[in-house]
Amino acid sequence: MKNKFYKRLCLSLLAFSLFFSEVAAVQAKSPVGVCSDQEWEVLKLVNKERLNKGLTPLSVMRNLQTVSDVRSAELSREFSHTRPDGSSCFTALQGISYNSAGENIAAGYSSSEEVMEGWMNSPGHKANILSKGFTHLGVGYYGAAAMSHHYWSQIFIGYCVPIAISIDKAGKHKVYPRGSTIDEMERLLTVTCRHGVSYLPLMDKMCSGYDRDTTGKKKIKVNYLGKSISFKVKLTGIDICRAKITNVKNKKYNRKPQTQNPRVTLNGKTLVKNRDYTISYKHNKKRGSATMIITGKGIYSGTAKRRFKITR
Repeated sequence: MKNKFYKRLCLSLLAFSLFFSEVAAVQAKSPVGVCSDQEWEVLKLVNKERLNKGLTPLSVMRNLQTVSDVRSAELSREFSHTRPDGSSCFTALQGISYNSAGENIAAGYSSSEEVMEGWMNSPGHKANILSKGFTHLGVGYYGAAAMSHHYWSQIFIGYCVPIAISIDKAGKHKVYPRGSTIDEMERLLTVTCRHGVSYLPLMDKMCSGYDRDTTGKKKIKVNYLGKSISFKVKLTGIDICRAKITNVKNKKYNRKPQTQNPRVTLNGKTLVKNRDYTISYKHNKKRGSATMIITGKGIYSGTAKRRFKITR
């Protein structure tokens, strides 16, 4: 099995020798300590490609990441699927169990976006990235802005079934602006399997039950390789406290709950009751001071309170 993969991967070797600008694109910050920002960004880009094709996204684990870091450093000495000691690249996987494996390598690319574009434009490397047989990915980057060469490796292994999955701070309603995508939330999915613990970024196409166009508390379901879990978020919108509220009048007591018909405007727009806001009351059934509470709805959030008097 190893020799078969080795021969195929040698045929798909990507040795890109052009030097690019040393100004790298801004990388997404890695939320885990097992890989660098550049390496985490490659994982995100790989998973976007896989999800667009209906494939399961890959996760990164510490020992596989160590292998990739070793391989990317070795590429600076011997740019080949053969290691500097003459052995197959897959000998670096010693101690890691797998059913299948693959390696992509590249040199000369100064950013995650550039190297992924190069791999996706190469049929052999693209085939590894989109293989149904892989579940884990290690990404290695060796280089610096002051260096003229940048070396990259991807080590794929499969196949693995999760024992459990979890999401960072899943039980808390983390707050985001209305319209936020799951990708923009930068939440982390943790996977436990026979290899140990691995990580991957949570993305929109892994989730269901999420309406980003309305404010309020949301419960989002995540499905990953037969396992499911939910997490909570809260979306905030345009603060209705900024609205101008008029036509609030004092009322006369008549033994019935007293209500209001306010005019609510915001940014020159008249808001509509039960579409843009709802109204509730406190102490509006007796004489004295009553409170009207306007609560944002739809794209509006927050509350605005107005007092009025109920007299004899």
